[in-house]
Amino acid sequence: MLGYKADNVRQFQADRRLDVDGDVGPRTRAALHGELVALIPGEMAKASVQVAPVVEEKTVIEEKPVVPVSVDSQVKTKADRTGWLVGIGGTVGTAMTAVLGSNWQTVLAFGGVSLVALLLIVLLRRQIVAAVKEIRGEVEA
Repeated sequence: MLGYKADNVRQFQADRRLDVDGDVGPRTRAALHGELVALIPGEMAKASVQVAPVVEEKTVIEEKPVVPVSVDSQVKTKADRTGWLVGIGGTVGTAMTAVLGSNWQTVLAFGGVSLVALLLIVLLRRQIVAAVKEIRGEVEA
């Protein structure tokens, strides 16, 4: 009725100086409505005819994800278990290399590697727990 094809929304928007996005949003619908109403003489003068975009107001409640506090304790528990396992495994492994007749350099190397692994776990435990707390703080903010 207005001289545009149904798929020519962008041209209609450009002709009416609207945002040319191809989306028939509230402003485009209002412009279409205004043009169609203007085709009927005297119709725009009626108080019941409105051309303004239809805007529905809704209260939006944003749900924020929450990281449970129990995550901290789970991380600590798992890091502690890993530390114990590495410590026990390193001690048993070092003892077994000694019992099985390995030379002292091998026993010392095996024990040293176990000790370094245990120290890394103990040192990284604090960083891992701190990282989890930081992530929880950012998520809950």
